[in-house]
Amino acid sequence: MGEICCSPSGSRITKVRIGLVEVGLVALGDTFEKLYERGRKPEDLDGRELVQEVSMYNYVPSAAWDEYAITLMEEYKKYCSSK
Repeated sequence: MGEICCSPSGSRITKVRIGLVEVGLVALGDTFEKLYERGRKPEDLDGRELVQEVSMYNYVPSAAWDEYAITLMEEYKKYCSSK
């Protein structure tokens, strides 16, 4: 998974590259953990579903949803394989 750091408020921020831009996503690890605990495997998820989950805590530009979906699926696969 991408690099993890903390914001001044204590929220966990994960840096990931979306296309050519590095972005910080709040609660990405928590979102992945929630999905993993529910038994959601990468092959059972749609990337857009991951974007929907992540967008609850982060702004995702509508024009970038497809790029976010691709990257978040890759990151979720890495997360699951590390478990």
